[in-house]
Amino acid sequence: NVNLPTCWNCGTSFYQPQYVYAQNQFQYAQPRSSNMDNIGMIVALIGLIMSAISVFLPYVSVNVFGYSQSENLFNNTSDAYIILALCVIDAIVLICRCRTFGIDTLVCSVILALLGIIHMSNMQDGINDMGDYSGFAKLEVGAYLLIIGALITFIGGISLCVNQVNKR
Repeated sequence: NVNLPTCWNCGTSFYQPQYVYAQNQFQYAQPRSSNMDNIGMIVALIGLIMSAISVFLPYVSVNVFGYSQSENLFNNTSDAYIILALCVIDAIVLICRCRTFGIDTLVCSVILALLGIIHMSNMQDGINDMGDYSGFAKLEVGAYLLIIGALITFIGGISLCVNQVNKR
């Protein structure tokens, strides 16, 4: 009685005539990802990188009588560390290809978008509170880049989720 390799699903032996080279094919079989998985992962990683870069860029700037001042999230709040941690952790999960079915990427993108919207709203309220001088202040690229990065990450997460559902 030789213990022949069999299919885990149906129990068919790989040494049957129609499976002549099956031992070599299935001996080192690894689950393979589709091209759409790779595209979804790359799109999500691009969005995460954009979101991580946004915390270093100016969020708001004020130009008054030749004086210019800009602020980023590191100057105003500790949320910059939360955004960076979310981006790094989700990027590690994506790169390691953990079996999260893209749910972690969707959750991360929603949290990033909410943080971006909250900060944009707070900074816009601060600009509006300046009264007559509100024309001298404006939101900068960092505020918009976080929202755009979160949306791109969300699109990548949806792509990953759809591909995982289609594989089942």
